[in-house]
Amino acid sequence: MVIDKNKYREGVMVRTLNDLIPSSYAPLIAFSQNKNVHDKESLEGYIKYYQNIIKYHPHMAEAHGLLGFCYYHSGQYEEAIEMYQTAISLNKHFFWFSYNLGIVYLKIGQYEKAKDSFQQALLKKPEHALLFIKESKMIYLPILKAMVSQSDFSIPKQLKLGYQECQKILLITKKAINSSRRIPESLLNQIQLKVY
Repeated sequence: MVIDKNKYREGVMVRTLNDLIPSSYAPLIAFSQNKNVHDKESLEGYIKYYQNIIKYHPHMAEAHGLLGFCYYHSGQYEEAIEMYQTAISLNKHFFWFSYNLGIVYLKIGQYEKAKDSFQQALLKKPEHALLFIKESKMIYLPILKAMVSQSDFSIPKQLKLGYQECQKILLITKKAINSSRRIPESLLNQIQLKVY
């Protein structure tokens, strides 16, 4: 009996990912919506899942982005930065990767890098973000379905709000740089990464 190594590897990949697929995306959504989630342990399963997606699909930018999201919320900021940088290198046109990277930089006090990330985000065309999200059936579609079922969620509306928020955060960041003052922690805690 001859075993096709490629089919065997593909079977292992499918079984591994199916075993790790989250039963619910509610914790990720709660983190994204700043609902005072303190259960960082719930992120461990997501981290393992996205690490495995990257293992089998290293060029899937959205998996890198969501792993960065999980790392950020588990306090692993350097790992989050690395994942968002990789996501950006794989998809230079996606607004949310640059936006989220800017927020990570803000959180660790690297305001110049945050400013650069927000400026880069605002240069991205919204239609590229819409198309990328809609084409991401494995990663974003299950999360978005869960978000839609919870509220009157709309991708275009969220994207418009994201650009507006990015402009405001950029202004706050520039003021902090110009005045050599830190952004108050209370304000930083109101600014959250987005799950997409």
